[in-house]
Amino acid sequence: MTICNLRVCLACATLASALAPWGVAHAQSTTAPSANRAAAAPSGASAARERVDARSAQRQAAAGAQAATTALTPGELDVARRVETGRFPCELGQAVEVQPEGRIAGMFVVTLGNQRFRMQPVETTTGALRLEDPQRGGVWLQLANKSMLMNQKLGRRLADECMSPQQTRVAEAMKNAPPVNILEPAPPPPPPSPAAQPVQGAPQVIVTPVRPGGIAAEGIPGARD
Repeated sequence: MTICNLRVCLACATLASALAPWGVAHAQSTTAPSANRAAAAPSGASAARERVDARSAQRQAAAGAQAATTALTPGELDVARRVETGRFPCELGQAVEVQPEGRIAGMFVVTLGNQRFRMQPVETTTGALRLEDPQRGGVWLQLANKSMLMNQKLGRRLADECMSPQQTRVAEAMKNAPPVNILEPAPPPPPPSPAAQPVQGAPQVIVTPVRPGGIAAEGIPGARD
């Protein structure tokens, strides 16, 4: 081997030994992020599951609190049993839908177009059946002859003259025989018939039995035998 070749070999060996530590460090630096990502993946999935579980627990707690706050009294449950459900055609082409809420006995969902109210029965002293949504202000009043939907927060009526088939029949009967208004005075009695009043100055006729063979003339004032 010549001196030139020996020098080239020594230079290559020196360069290889100098680059070896760098290569190891570079390989470690490139594999470390992948390993970190692989290790972080399970923890990220676990955190996502924990968030889902936390939201589910919050929804369950909210549903339980809502059920506790809307527990109905026996009187309110009695009102709920008398509420008519179904579709109620109203004036101006509107229609209100009343259906049981389903989750809590005695609660109702009242819908008008895109407006939806979750209502509970309220006891009244007027005889009307009343449902209310305390949060959104909706009020549903059911009378014998019609129903109406109001928003007491807005202070206006949303739908009127809403009738079920039974209410329609009652309304027609009330038109034919209007109920008596106890607040109005009673009408005066009709005057007596003229035939029942005695005529002033008319002669009085007294009827007496007829004697055999004679005429009852004494029954006529001024008559003679």
